[in-house]
Amino acid sequence: MKIMAENLTGIVQNIIISADQVTAGSEQISESSQQISSGASEQAASTEEVSSSMEELASNIQMNNENSQKSNSIAREVVKKRKTVKALLKTLQQQ
Repeated sequence: MKIMAENLTGIVQNIIISADQVTAGSEQISESSQQISSGASEQAASTEEVSSSMEELASNIQMNNENSQKSNSIAREVVKKRKTVKALLKTLQQQ
């Protein structure tokens, strides 16, 4: 009977050791999961920031394009006015 009790005690001790190991493994998995979750959250925030920056950049490019077109239009008008003034001066000088 004593041998049976010793064997049973040994089995229970092995179960306790195994349970402790499972608990430690579970804690490590939980920590890893929290780190992965934190990293994913940081990555999502960074992605959102990059997306916002890209939208702002696209808006600035569009605005630059519009301003460039306006500048080009103004420059053409200046050239036309210059030709008109030059022709008027030539006419005035001939009189």
